[in-house]
Amino acid sequence: MSSKRESNIVQQEKNINPQNNSNVNANANNIQNASQSIQGGGSSIMTDKVNENPDQQNTLDPNKKSLSTLHQSTAYPNSHWVILESILERNGLATKPTTFSLEVLGIYSLPDFWIKMDQSGAVDNWGYQVKISEAKCLNGKLNMRELTDEEKSQAENKKKPAPKIDKKNPEAVKAEEERLRKIQEEKDEMEKKFYEELKKYTPIEQFHKIKEMKNQADWISFSDEDKINSVELKDEALIDMEEAINDKHKIIIEVNKIPPEDDNEKKRPKPKNMNPEDIKPIYSIGIADLTEFYKEPGKKEVILRTP
Repeated sequence: MSSKRESNIVQQEKNINPQNNSNVNANANNIQNASQSIQGGGSSIMTDKVNENPDQQNTLDPNKKSLSTLHQSTAYPNSHWVILESILERNGLATKPTTFSLEVLGIYSLPDFWIKMDQSGAVDNWGYQVKISEAKCLNGKLNMRELTDEEKSQAENKKKPAPKIDKKNPEAVKAEEERLRKIQEEKDEMEKKFYEELKKYTPIEQFHKIKEMKNQADWISFSDEDKINSVELKDEALIDMEEAINDKHKIIIEVNKIPPEDDNEKKRPKPKNMNPEDIKPIYSIGIADLTEFYKEPGKKEVILRTP
């Protein structure tokens, strides 16, 4: 990159008003299209970083600096200015914000402490929330493990009087044994089919399949109204999302359980089987993989399992 172009970029830094930079929004109608910057015109951020070896790039053009070199330069202390450069040089600048939607299908394999605190009775009005960028799904609720079909059957049988078998009658004993044998065969056949189906998946996929079964463990769900949240990303938030897709290929996802704004610690119910001092907000983070958006420009939706 020539020295003349560098001076122009520095001048762009000075001229851009951080309070009104809607003209540098990503060229996209949805957040997935932001990943199209790898094919955009001009020197988009991914185009200038095709070769990750700066020395090899400079051998092709000794007067051109890679973006990775600019990123380290003292003239570019804020990495966002480098990203702004790529946005400003695109063909067809975006003129409006980008819509980003988050949908939470469930939270599984919960830590024991979460379940214990939830069942203490002291945080019934605390909802779980999931957040990516500025999108936030609220009011998640803990669901207790559901009974298996066998457990349901056993529970129903306990309500009924046990059948009386005349042990002195060989035919009656044989009929009861046959009935129990068929029940066991059906159970074994169902288990066989389940594990045969499970073999089709990788070990990590098997783990997910089992943990996401509602009759295996407690889990967190969101109502139809709360499980989807759509927001408009613009300015700094839009630039950060573009960087997450094109550069990092991942983004932080937050899972929290915090008290409402009007919560009064002194008025909370006394927790069951827990020390009151252990009743504290839960803050946790994970990493959501955005590689699919990066590899498939224009992709509009991905479904992820995020550890």
